[in-house]
Amino acid sequence: MLRVTQDVVEVRGWVESRGGWPVRRLDGRIAIGLRGEARRGVDISWGEFEPNFCVGRWVFVYDDAPGSARWFLGSAEEARRFVNGGVA
Repeated sequence: MLRVTQDVVEVRGWVESRGGWPVRRLDGRIAIGLRGEARRGVDISWGEFEPNFCVGRWVFVYDDAPGSARWFLGSAEEARRFVNGGVA
């Protein structure tokens, strides 16, 4: 089931429970790195991730099913498109 949050503690919990970490993409946006995925930027600390997430008013959409790695991070409008099956 997809869940939507703007709670950075919830984001961190989901990411870390899947062995993930925060990333800054080459285009400057924050993202999530998960094992088995192609590298999409440089690793950053949660201390850098959190203010960017909050100031940017990002939304995190994730599947809370055990073992699921389906997620999206972006603006509220982009998140709505993701949830509705569109390309973000």
